[in-house]
Amino acid sequence: MSQIYKVSSGSGGSGIITIDGDIGSVTGSEVGIKATGSSKTGSSFSFTASGSDLDLISTDSNGNIFLGAGVPFNSDGGSSNNVIISGDGTAGATFSASNGNVGIGAECFDALTTGDSNCAFGMSALTALQTGSLNIACGLSAGSSYTNAESSNICLNSSGVVGDNHTLRIGAATGIGSGELNKAYICGITGTNLSTTQLVTNVADQLGSATLVGGTGVTIGTSGSTIVVNVATGGFTWSLYTGTTVIRILAQSGSIPNDDSNLVTMRLPLTANVGDIFKIVGRGLGGWKLEPSTAQVIHLGTQTTTSGTSGSISSTNQYDSVEVICVVANAEYVCTDVVGNLTVV
Repeated sequence: MSQIYKVSSGSGGSGIITIDGDIGSVTGSEVGIKATGSSKTGSSFSFTASGSDLDLISTDSNGNIFLGAGVPFNSDGGSSNNVIISGDGTAGATFSASNGNVGIGAECFDALTTGDSNCAFGMSALTALQTGSLNIACGLSAGSSYTNAESSNICLNSSGVVGDNHTLRIGAATGIGSGELNKAYICGITGTNLSTTQLVTNVADQLGSATLVGGTGVTIGTSGSTIVVNVATGGFTWSLYTGTTVIRILAQSGSIPNDDSNLVTMRLPLTANVGDIFKIVGRGLGGWKLEPSTAQVIHLGTQTTTSGTSGSISSTNQYDSVEVICVVANAEYVCTDVVGNLTVV
């Protein structure tokens, strides 16, 4: 704590004032008390004397507060309501037209000129930002990668990425190194019902969303906080054919030929999509034959039918069965799940 002493040298003599500071002292018949200068309290601080009062003023004429040795910020007359508390600054840092910025930490806002409403907390936070606005940076070197007009970002212990806008970044990286994270907990999520079929996705630490969409015969719905997947049981239809000898089968269908006296001819559809499935299960003693349509072939292992209606695959015994899948739209089919010794023509 400073102390002031006044010593008179005889009657009517001039007084000598001594002020002891926390470090050093000043002595003289007249001494100055100052607060300004880059190596003192900060460029916005000053003492104002009037009569017997000596007032410490913390703001400049535009309402800026620059506190800390080595904070030579120059508001240049065009900036207002900025609060910067730092132990170090750059002589070239000039707030030529910046308003409403708050910074606490050495080297924060070293390059800012015209950006508004930024918040920097931590050493070197937003140290290279020049004209960006509405950024929040918290932590060592938070937002330090911003070098120009990056705006509307939030960096928590993250240096950010050049060119970021409207971006939230939390953590320096994923891992176990200094400043890195390998777990994340956010309260208030479990048990919250949003009744949506959207899911949260993650690619290289970037969060996104995807919507579940049902395919053929599948619908997606919600029940409270549960996503429900419904599979239609009618997606594959079976038909029993009795007394019919020629049949054009349909995609996603099963056929049961049931004729004890005659061979039942099954013909593939004229058009089919890749993945369409057809099934034949024998029942009648007359057996069955599967014919391709024009320009179609059927593959059974290493064997392939003749192209078109002159080719066929036929049963040998009453209960021979086969599943056929389209592998080239409208043109090629492959036999799977074969029961019996089928004949290929």
